[in-house]
Amino acid sequence: MTDSKREVGHAPSWGKRLAGLDGLRGLALLAVILAHTIILLPGSGGYTSLGTALTGLLVHGLTFFFVLSAFLLYRPFASAAIKGRTRPPTREFYRNRILRIWPAYLVILAIVSWGFGLAVIDNEITTVDRLGRMTDPLQIVLNILLLQGWVPSTAFTGLGVSWSLVTEAAFYAMLPALGAVAIWLARRGRPVFSALVPAFLVLAMGLAGRLITMGIHGGVDIEFDSSWLAVINRSIIGQGDLFGLGMITAVLIVVSDRVSEQRLRTWRIVGWSTLFVAAVAVLIIGSGEYATPFMGIIFACIIVLTQMPKSDGFSRGVVRVMETPLPRLAGEYSLSCYLWHYPVIWFLFKHVDRVIYDSNADIAVSFVIVLVPTVILGTITYHLVEKPAMKKKHRTDRRLSEANTAP
Repeated sequence: MTDSKREVGHAPSWGKRLAGLDGLRGLALLAVILAHTIILLPGSGGYTSLGTALTGLLVHGLTFFFVLSAFLLYRPFASAAIKGRTRPPTREFYRNRILRIWPAYLVILAIVSWGFGLAVIDNEITTVDRLGRMTDPLQIVLNILLLQGWVPSTAFTGLGVSWSLVTEAAFYAMLPALGAVAIWLARRGRPVFSALVPAFLVLAMGLAGRLITMGIHGGVDIEFDSSWLAVINRSIIGQGDLFGLGMITAVLIVVSDRVSEQRLRTWRIVGWSTLFVAAVAVLIIGSGEYATPFMGIIFACIIVLTQMPKSDGFSRGVVRVMETPLPRLAGEYSLSCYLWHYPVIWFLFKHVDRVIYDSNADIAVSFVIVLVPTVILGTITYHLVEKPAMKKKHRTDRRLSEANTAP
C-alpha cells in the first residue's frame, strides 16, 4: 500500500503513516457516537425498529478500535522478529503510550467530573442519578491511573467509556513482553511463526475469557455492572481475541512485501472469502457478544485488504474515500471526541429536551445535536492538549522505510 503523500496532524512514532486508516478510525468513532445516541436517548416509546437494528452493528466501532490498535502497535515488534530490525525501546514505548492517552484523558476527566459533575460515580444506577462529581479517593485514584476497570465497584465509573482505555492500557503493559517473546523465538528459527505465537496466545486468552464469562452468565450478554464477570469480560482477558486478531494482521502486513504477486492474488481471494464468511456468521448470530469475534475478523480482513501491496481496485477506492478530509479528520480527533461524547449525551439529556427521539427520523436529529458539541469540544482538546503532548513523543525506530500510521 502506498503511503499518503501528506502527513496528517502528527507524525507516528514508528515508520510512516498508512493511508486510509485514519478515515476508517473516524467512521468507527461516528458509529460509536450514533450507537450511544440511540441507546441513551429514546423517548417514551422506547427504541425504534431501526434503532434496534442499527445499534447491534454500530457498537462494533469499538471492536475496530481494538483490532486497529493491536495492528499498529504490534507491527514494530513483528518487524523486529521477522526482519531483524531494531525493536522499540521499552522505555520509549511506554513513554509514547502515556503521552498518547493520558494528557487528553486527564483533562477531560477533570472537566467532566469536577467541572460539570457529569462523571459516572455509581455502576449500579442506570439513570441520570448515576452522575456526579467523584469524591471517593479510591475511585479518583483508580480513574486517574486507568485501573478502575479491575475493581467491580469502580469498573465503569469516570467518563463512562473509559473502561475501554483500561483495556487498551493493559494491552500496552503486555506488549513489550509479548514482542520480546516473538523476537527471542525468532532467533531460534521460523521468524514468521515466532511472530505469530504471541498473537495466538492473546487470541486464545480472549476467546477463552469471552466464552467462559458468557457461559457462566447463561450465554447472554453481560451488563455493565459491579460484578467480577463484567470486570473480566470487558478487560483484556475477555477482549483479547480482538487484539490477537490485530496482531495477526500486523504479521501478515509485515511479510506481505516479500510475497510474490501470484501469492498476493491468493491472499486477496482468501481475504475477501474470509470477510464474506464472517459477515454471514454475524448475520446468523445477530447482535451480541458472540458476534464480536466475527466482527473482529471482518475488520482484520479490511485492514489487510487495504494495506497489502497491490491491493484490489475496490480496496484502493476505499482508501481514497477514507483519505478525504472529513473521515480523515474524524480519525485524527477520534480520541478526544470519543472521550467527550458520552458526557455530552448525558448533559444534553438533562438540559435539552429536543435531543430525545421518538421516531426513526428523530434519530438523525438527535445524532446531529450530540455530534456538534462533541466535535467542537474534541477539536479544542485535540489542539490544546492532545496534539502538543503527541509532539513530545520519541521515534522508536532507526529505519523509516516501513509504513505505519499514528496509533
